[in-house]
Amino acid sequence: MPPRRLALLVATYRYQDAGLRQLTAPGHDAEALAEVLRDPEIANFDVTILINEPHHVVGNVIGEFYRNRRSDDLTLLYFTGHGLKDDQGRLYLATTNTRRDDLLFTALSAYQIDSAMESCSSRQKVLVLDCCYSGAFPAGHLSKAGGQVNTLEKFQGKGRVVLAASDATQYSFEGDRIIGEGTQSVFTRFLVKGLTTGEADLDGDGDISIDELYSYVHDRVIEEMPHQRPKKQENIEGCIVVARNIHWNLPASVRNAIESPFARDRIASLEVLAHLYRVSNDLVRTEVINQTRRLICDDSKAVSAAAMKLITALNPEIALRKAEEQPRQEEGERQVVASSAGSLPVKGMTAKSDQLERDARSNQYTQTGAATEKPILQRKADRWTAPAWLLSLRRRQALIGAGAAVVLAGVIALAILFVGIGSTPPPTSVAPAGPEVAIPAVGTTIAVGQTPIFVAVSPNGRHAYIANRDAQVLTAVDTAINQVAATVPIKAGPPQFLAFAPDGRTLYVSIFNDQQTIHMINVVDTASNTVVAMIPQPAQPYLPAVTPDGKRLFVPNHDVAAVSVIDTATNKVITQIKVAPNPHWVAFSRDGSRAYTANHESNLVSVIDTAALKVIATIPVGTSPHSIAVSPDRPLVASANYDGNSVSEIDTNTLKVVATIPVGKNPQDISWAPDGRFAYVVNEGSNTVSVIDATTNQVTANIPTGGGPTSIAVLPNGRQAYVSNLDGGTLTVLALTG
Repeated sequence: MPPRRLALLVATYRYQDAGLRQLTAPGHDAEALAEVLRDPEIANFDVTILINEPHHVVGNVIGEFYRNRRSDDLTLLYFTGHGLKDDQGRLYLATTNTRRDDLLFTALSAYQIDSAMESCSSRQKVLVLDCCYSGAFPAGHLSKAGGQVNTLEKFQGKGRVVLAASDATQYSFEGDRIIGEGTQSVFTRFLVKGLTTGEADLDGDGDISIDELYSYVHDRVIEEMPHQRPKKQENIEGCIVVARNIHWNLPASVRNAIESPFARDRIASLEVLAHLYRVSNDLVRTEVINQTRRLICDDSKAVSAAAMKLITALNPEIALRKAEEQPRQEEGERQVVASSAGSLPVKGMTAKSDQLERDARSNQYTQTGAATEKPILQRKADRWTAPAWLLSLRRRQALIGAGAAVVLAGVIALAILFVGIGSTPPPTSVAPAGPEVAIPAVGTTIAVGQTPIFVAVSPNGRHAYIANRDAQVLTAVDTAINQVAATVPIKAGPPQFLAFAPDGRTLYVSIFNDQQTIHMINVVDTASNTVVAMIPQPAQPYLPAVTPDGKRLFVPNHDVAAVSVIDTATNKVITQIKVAPNPHWVAFSRDGSRAYTANHESNLVSVIDTAALKVIATIPVGTSPHSIAVSPDRPLVASANYDGNSVSEIDTNTLKVVATIPVGKNPQDISWAPDGRFAYVVNEGSNTVSVIDATTNQVTANIPTGGGPTSIAVLPNGRQAYVSNLDGGTLTVLALTG
């Protein structure tokens, strides 16, 4: 049987003895602590609560609580209320029927509780006492009982951890007042906060140990109440994990190492990932596996081999599955590599090659320094494809210049002579790629449900959300493994466009129908993936945007030629700003001082001063500007002109168009790479993505996608982009750079 996690919470705040102060906090304390301890995602305790019970009831329940426990059970007893002492200095815990003149027969003695714990077979017993024992206290603060007594010495014993809100000559404080709903005890408030928010996970390993919880509470109690000093006493072997941090994220230092351009940093990150896997919970292990699987596809052979070695050691079944899936994911990329060099995909010859499967099963992925070799799979469904080493050439930017293209074409031509010639047409090559230009390749295609009209990536890059218009849901994709992670029902009508708040906790969804009877914004909490509010709109709400400080939401209302400004704290409309007719898209400058709207039928871009909340300029652009995007590092705004088959670049200093760049047919959406070097344009009419080099204002490639591409979102690391294909119900993954 698995170990049990059992908690008993005892709270008393109403007393028959008129000499005992009536308290306000204990009931609230016990309920708040019970909620977080019961949470199966956080602590998963079986919790019992006793509130305002007489001493004999509490004593019986405590006796049963410690009886018949197994050695591997974890028990937690929590008491909040008055602590009292008798004339001999012996400690008692007051219950609702306790009389100060008869503590022996009307209160629970420390000796009784100590005896019950001593007889318990559990090797992990936690006792938490949020009550006070003596001493002065600051003016204006209510205290729980009095008398001088040292708490911890009464509860010594093997296999125990005792946490006390205060000790010796100190009081445990409730707060500054007794009126109203009742404030939580300072000590318990931080217990609950540390567990609920995960802030008590001090070492960042995803688990909250009792030592971490105590340290967290101790420091915050003293910071708020310098005269109250919590105490801890322990006599246990090993570590007691009391909860897990459900808000855990990969530490920034590890994520930075994973995203580093240097292979040695990415290899070093694997050592940290291995450590996290060994010492952490399932939540952390899942993320470790996801990050390691991503590094298996790394362009560096040394990194890829080290990642496969690690994942094989951690979970051989996952490693084998990854080995079997990787050829399917990379096949499309290899064909685009060959095509981009002016040749045709290599196929036509059959062979049997099970080298990769044998290597995965026998754990032959070994690291031998920078020159590590990774097994190459050249067969997929009895068809030869370009090998992995040829694919890696495409990813290395130094080999995509004009001279390298000639070398690459020669290599592929030799391969064609030996293997055969395919018939798949290549993507259109528009202009020669300049130095250090990498041509994107089509990778995985993900089925994401009915009519995916728009895609947005969370600020941390961990999820892509897709608006499934006709299904009236959002589909969330885990970007680490490119698999659907959740489906979110939407209220009031079909979702059309999406915008994240800067912190990623809130997603705003534009809702409108073809009959023009529904105009709404759904507010989605991304932690729970539920709609938490709905904001009515005066007309079709197209693509909204949140200010960089997260305080306001700007929503273009198509048919009333206005932008609604919404307070994100209250979800109330503050004002409406009149703009040029038929606004489609909103985008903010990096500092948030300006907003730009693409006004579809007026062929204009409106410029809004976000402080004054008024239009300060209108800029003529190409025909039917549909979407707009601000460069992350250049003074440029790019407008995708749907009927003009072009992109207009606007200088944000002069507010003038400085370039008009022809792209594919009906450009619908545009996104910048995080470094501002490239802009990616989805062309709905030609089923392509145009890649614009902002340094030359030229299209370097047009990449085929699925049917009816409508939007594109680039991951924050710049390595991948997602294209929603309205007609095919799919999401196309583009590999952007190596």
